[in-house]
Amino acid sequence: MVSGIIFKENILEVFTETIGKSEFNFSAFKNISEIKDYFFIAFKTGESLMIPKDKIEDAEKLRNKLKSIAENLKIDFISELDWKWK
Repeated sequence: MVSGIIFKENILEVFTETIGKSEFNFSAFKNISEIKDYFFIAFKTGESLMIPKDKIEDAEKLRNKLKSIAENLKIDFISELDWKWK
């Protein structure tokens, strides 16, 4: 589980209790999506990073940051707030 994220100029740093620190270049992002309770960053490698909104201090601030990154990278920001698990 992600315990912290930091946005740097073109890098996303992710901290986890079990793995430690990982860095992801924004250029590796395929798309960014949002559902009611989570943000997802999909990578070109086929993997995704899931960020639970209830663990974020300011989800609106994170949404704006992710939208800005998507716009700068010219990738999709997909918002499906009414999406439900089937």
